[in-house]
Amino acid sequence: MDHLYFVVALLSLSAVGTAGFTLWRAPISTDKYGNKCRLSRNYLALAYFLIVITHLAELFFGICSDITGIRFALTLIITSIQAFLFYGALMALISSSPVSRREFWGQMGAITFFSVLICLSRFFFPLLFFEIFSAICLGAYAIQLIYYSYRLVHEDKYFHNKLNNYFAGDEPSHINWIRRSYWGVLCIGFTSFLVLLCSPYLYLIYTCLYTLFYIYFAAKILNYFTVYSQYGLAVSEEETEAANPVLCGTEAFIPALEKWILAKGFVRPDITLRTLAAELNTNQTYLSNYINAATGQNFRNWISRLRIEEAELLLDTHPDYAVSYVGELVGILNKSSFFRQFANVTGMTPNEFRKKNCRNQQSVLKRGKKRAVSETNYDRANTGENIVESDAPQSKE
Repeated sequence: MDHLYFVVALLSLSAVGTAGFTLWRAPISTDKYGNKCRLSRNYLALAYFLIVITHLAELFFGICSDITGIRFALTLIITSIQAFLFYGALMALISSSPVSRREFWGQMGAITFFSVLICLSRFFFPLLFFEIFSAICLGAYAIQLIYYSYRLVHEDKYFHNKLNNYFAGDEPSHINWIRRSYWGVLCIGFTSFLVLLCSPYLYLIYTCLYTLFYIYFAAKILNYFTVYSQYGLAVSEEETEAANPVLCGTEAFIPALEKWILAKGFVRPDITLRTLAAELNTNQTYLSNYINAATGQNFRNWISRLRIEEAELLLDTHPDYAVSYVGELVGILNKSSFFRQFANVTGMTPNEFRKKNCRNQQSVLKRGKKRAVSETNYDRANTGENIVESDAPQSKE
């Protein structure tokens, strides 16, 4: 079992160490959005290197695993530091106000204080005091995670609201992995204490699972760094173009927006709040507030509804068009995204809409034919002619 654990731990630290080094050496753009990516990268690289150091200590020094409670104490200290580093990394990417220098040193100071407290209680006080201090530190760790979770959930909600009021496509859904990744880190932090009480085989499985997770997380972060500028642009409070104060008024703004809708400008796949504001010669903050107030929807849902209404018209008037082609015509290039947006707006898929509309058209034709026959009979009755039977064929005289 010791040899198996040695192999698994060695592979884990090699994989995590490689991911951490890749993060540390990842190229970051030098624009104004690169600073946040660089800060996030540094936090994550430190978290990954901490995992490597922990594995090395376990492999070559044993971290005093034979001393009662010391493994629990070290696990508590390490997971607390890792939680803070991951929290700082994610806050740098989704928050307009990432972890400040004051908050950084305050958090690290608190972690250091509790770490020293639990270590001193183990070596210089009776075992009962160590157990009491361990319970206190565990409670402090739980409070730490609750605080991080609250801040991240709040900032993530605000971040997605900003994205939904900027993008017209599926860009906001592409970064849902950030929320899922944090909950994954949270589960790893809690599970690390449970596996200490389980069999060594479960600890090996746990090591393999969190190694795979950290590799996945590093790959996602590296990919996100390459596209962060467009998301940073969405949440930026700055206006790149000066707005015309005349068109900022409602009287001039509404006709310009209605003209844009009649011209079907919403079918452009790359439309964003910023590009639309530039076309209308207004600022994006005013435009976003107006759309929210006038339609009760954010920018993304408003554009989606306009596109789906246009798609309904195309499905109705062009039954020979493929569904995916209709989606492309209205600016939704991804077929699954088109189906999802269509179902959200109409409550049915495009194919179901087309079938239902076809049945309705046939029903309208039948009703129209019966109405025409009824009108003919009425005219003939007034003129004394023979009445035409609508439901039976005419017999030859």
